[in-house]
Amino acid sequence: MAASFGYADGIMALGSIIGLGYQLSAARSAERTAGYQADIISYNARYVDAKVKLEQARIDRETRQIIGAQKAQTAARGIRGDVGTPVEFQIESRVMADIDKALVRISGGMERLNISTQALLTRAGGASEASRYYGGATATSLDYLGNLLNRHGSSLSSLLKPKSTPSQGGYTRSDLNAIKG
Repeated sequence: MAASFGYADGIMALGSIIGLGYQLSAARSAERTAGYQADIISYNARYVDAKVKLEQARIDRETRQIIGAQKAQTAARGIRGDVGTPVEFQIESRVMADIDKALVRISGGMERLNISTQALLTRAGGASEASRYYGGATATSLDYLGNLLNRHGSSLSSLLKPKSTPSQGGYTRSDLNAIKG
């Protein structure tokens, strides 16, 4: 008894193949889209690095202007500017500038960490979505096989079941010829 497969089986197989193709395509698309979005987010981290450097340069420039103004005021009063209180003011200005620059670095580091985390979560979300589609592809394939077995289970099992087994005395010559040929 040979298994017969009709148009309905062919249409079912075609539908399963199309569904499988869609699921695989959607999975790859989800991975690519998430990767692209994560790359864009990562570029923002470079912007933060540049912003931190510019802010630190601004603080340095303002500090030099403040110290220059302090020196000019001290000289205008006729006070020696390289010893005593004027030097202490300059040191304090430099220390405050260093604190400001450290705060800018810390703030930039935290912003960069947030951006990096967002990029990582975007990639993970894409991988999760892709995994869902890959699971759908597997389910589509298994669903088709299950339907096929339900419709033709007895026919398929008779094709797969040997007429005799080695424990019953082995295969006959005609069985071996059928298997070979």
